[in-house]
Parts: sequence; structure tokens; C-alpha cells
Amino acid sequence: MSAVAPAAPEPRLTRFAAAAFWLLPPLLCLILYRRGLTAWFQADDFAWLSLRLQVHDMRSLLHALFAPMAQGTIRPWSERAFFLALESIFGVNALPFRICVFLTQCANLTLLAAITRRLTGSRLAGFSAAILWLVNNSLAWPMVWTSVYNEILCGFFLMSAFWFLLRHIETGQRRYAQWQWVLFLLGFGALELNVVYPALAALYTYLCARRFFRTTLPLFLPSAIFAIADRMVIPALHSGPYALHFDRAIPATLLAYVYRALVPLQVDQIKGGADVLLACLLGAVLVGFTVLRIRHRDWLPLFCLGWFVILLAPVLPLRDHISTYYGTLPSIGLAMLAAYALASAWRSGIGWGVPAVLLAAAYAVTMISADRSRSPGGPTVHGLHHNQLDPNPPPLVDLGNPLFAYLLGPEWYAPEEGFRWMPRRATLRMAGPHSRSDRLYLNGFCPPAEV
Repeated sequence: MSAVAPAAPEPRLTRFAAAAFWLLPPLLCLILYRRGLTAWFQADDFAWLSLRLQVHDMRSLLHALFAPMAQGTIRPWSERAFFLALESIFGVNALPFRICVFLTQCANLTLLAAITRRLTGSRLAGFSAAILWLVNNSLAWPMVWTSVYNEILCGFFLMSAFWFLLRHIETGQRRYAQWQWVLFLLGFGALELNVVYPALAALYTYLCARRFFRTTLPLFLPSAIFAIADRMVIPALHSGPYALHFDRAIPATLLAYVYRALVPLQVDQIKGGADVLLACLLGAVLVGFTVLRIRHRDWLPLFCLGWFVILLAPVLPLRDHISTYYGTLPSIGLAMLAAYALASAWRSGIGWGVPAVLLAAAYAVTMISADRSRSPGGPTVHGLHHNQLDPNPPPLVDLGNPLFAYLLGPEWYAPEEGFRWMPRRATLRMAGPHSRSDRLYLNGFCPPAEV
């Protein structure tokens, strides 16, 4: 088996086209999430900003960097060192934090374009993968909320390690395998999700580069050690949003994330309409393309679907805590698959290429309209200026976010690690409907014993 199965060599690009290939995705990132670049701190950010007050000497510094916190997590690079270093230099100026997030995401877009181009042999596929992932609604929170930098940084480590794996397969040079190990091990300091990288590497080599499959097996040892240690420090939870449930709810949770990957957050509960029809059409096209390529013994689409499932697997037991931003890294697999399908359709001629481009454009427009509405507005301004600049309540109220507290009545309990309990009756203020078609959606959790 070959690592990649590209089509005939593509013609050389002009300097302008080559520059556009690399520069347009980061530029679109800046345009699409420009309000996120100027967003201030919110929710969990304040807990990490207060971490510097606990550092007095080397011992307290090591404790701040590596002691289990926030549901037992240990993320020294993406949370501890990130907030400690930037706050020590810039204080509570949020702009340097946001610049760091955007620069890392630009690196991620470059990596994704390069990986997809190498896997498919198509520049169009590489460019399209970066764009399709960028506009996905799962990135709305990571691009405006500094505490979710762990998703962005983990993506950098995952894709960098996988890039070096591809280079090792192509060249056989040992130094690329060594760099894969370095990036893989560093990824554990960004997010626990890094533990699944060996499964990604093993799946790809088994499907597309069988000769290198055995070289990926030692990667499972650090992941196993980390998983065992992680279970030992995380407190056992039997109820609440972070309790793990290994039951029949897992397939339903998987379908919920598949649905959210194809339908923007604002319409993910609408039973019908153009958006849902578009999601069904996209899903059918991706599945059909995968089946077609498998019949031709092209296993790359199957790997792309495997990327989505493998990166999603650790959060599937969280049946009571389905969060859109958990799809940030899994959606990379769907972006690669959709880009591969788009490039294949374009190669087949105008009869397939034009419908494929129109379908991709419809998806992008739908997602972008949803992404723009997720940038922080009234609550962030209230936190900075006591609501002097934007007195109107927002259309979205996150009850677990302390910056939304000014919208809540006196009945609510204090926030607890990202959520807030209520009694039988509680009040809040939020924006009213703008048209008769507007709907009110509630998303919450209630222990079965309370029902």
C-alpha cells in the first residue's frame, strides 16, 4: 500500500497563486473572527488569571504548573504557563493572549492545508480543507474564549506530529520519526485529547502505509501511562455534567456531534428547514464518496472518518455535557474528507465540479452566518464598562459564565465550574424575538433523582 495516492502531477503555480494558497486561510481567519481578536476575558479566564497570585517561589510555581485543577486536569502549556507568562508580562491586557491564539490557529490552518495536500496530491483539497475547517461552527468558542486555547494548541501538536509521520513514511528518515515523538509528548501538556494520537497514527499506517504500522505501536505506551495517571487524579463523579456514562447513550451522543458538525448551533434543534436539508445532503455526499473510494481500494476517506470518531471518542461518555467546541479537533477529519471529495469532483469535470462547489459554498455561508453571532458582545462590554456601552440584553445567555450574572434574578445559585443550579423557579433577562419565526431554546441538565 502507498501512503498517498495522488492524481497526475499538478501544474506549477505562479508565485501569486502559491502565496494565496498559504495566506488566504489565515487572512480569512482574521476577517471571520476579528471580534474575537479584541475579546476580553470571560468565565474560566479569571480563575487562570488569579493563578499568578499563588506563585511565590519555585515550589509554588511547580505546583501552579502541574498540580491537578479543574476536574483534575493538568495542562501546563495551554493554561498554566500560558496565563502565567503573558499576565506577568502584559498584565490583564487581553490582546497579547488573543494574538497568541490567532497565531497558533494560523499555524494550524497551514498544517492542515499541507497535510491534506500531501494526502490527496491536490492543492485544491489542501486549500479547501483549511477553509472548511475554519468556518465550522465548532471553532466559534475557541476563537473568542481564551480558556479554550487548549483546543487550538492541542490541534497544533496533533497535526505537527502527524505531519512528521507523513514525512517519515515518505523519506524513511529517522529524524522525522523522532520529531513525531517530540511533538506527540509535548501535546500531553496542552489537552488530554492528545492521548488518542497513537490511534490516529496506527489507523493511517494500517490503511495507507502498512509497512510502517508496527512503528506506531510504541506510541501507545505513553498514552496508556497518561490515561492511567489521569484516572488516578481525576475525582470520581457519579452525577452532574462531567460524570462519565458508558451506556446506550453513546451512539446518540455521537449522532448529536455529527449533526452539530454539519448544522450551525443556531439551527441544531430545528426539525426541518433548508439548513437541516443541507446537513442531510452533506452527510449523504460524504458517506457516498467514502463508499465509492473504498470500492476502488482507496482507504483515505475511511481514515478521515476515523479521525472524526477517534478524536471524539473521549467525550462521548459525557452524555450530559455536549459542547459544540468539543468538535473543534474531530471536525478536522470531516474537513479533509469534504475537501478530498470536492477536489475529486472538480477533476471529474464541470458536471460534478460545479454542484460540488455550490454545495461547499452553501455550507460555508451557513456556517459563517452562525460563527459571526458567537463573538462576545453585551456581557463582555458589561464586564468592562458596567453596561454603559451596550445596555440591551443579548440573545444568548450562558448561565455558567460569571459575566452574564447581571442578567439573572436573585433565585440562581452561585456558578460551579462552568454551570449554575437553579431552584424550581428562576428569572433572567435576554433579548426578545425579532420576528414571529424566532424560537427560544433551552439547554440544561437535571439529575434523574430530581425528576
